[in-house]
Amino acid sequence: MDLKLSNKQLVTVVAVVIVAVASLVVVWDFNGKSLDLTDREVRIIPTDSMDGADQPYDIKTIPQWSLVMIKKIDSQEEVDSLKVGDVILFYNTVNHLDTVHRIIDITESGGHITKVTTHGDNETPGIDETVNASDIHGIVVGVSPWMGQFVHFVQSSTILMILIIVVILVMVSAVWDIIKIRRNEEQ
Repeated sequence: MDLKLSNKQLVTVVAVVIVAVASLVVVWDFNGKSLDLTDREVRIIPTDSMDGADQPYDIKTIPQWSLVMIKKIDSQEEVDSLKVGDVILFYNTVNHLDTVHRIIDITESGGHITKVTTHGDNETPGIDETVNASDIHGIVVGVSPWMGQFVHFVQSSTILMILIIVVILVMVSAVWDIIKIRRNEEQ
């Protein structure tokens, strides 16, 4: 079998491989250095409540309009693994919204976390929220300000949507070229 690719076909194959590898790297980084996407949720952060000075924790800050990857918490064991400095998603019973804030204190009873106190990095000191363990829905494992800005821009821009469609069409064309190459090999 003699596999000869034209320059265009070679460039197409290389481009597809580069996009695939880059996508895997972005997902790995955004997902807390893991490719496991089970029990994950992506959210956009529409406020600046977590956009404070860098904190000395894994999640240093979350600028407004960032995308966050959240690992769902479904058991008391997972709640018990939380620590001060973690950023969590919880149901805020005061304003009846899901909220993403940092744990600043933990209350335990019988060796289990029963409540945590949270605070936004950019909020006035003293405005803390006490959260019951049952209201904690997840822990933030990754933050991407640039992907969040991109998503926010896409949500508000027709021109960018057209560009995305063009990129998708180019990728479909590249895959089609690869299929044609494979068919030519078989003949």
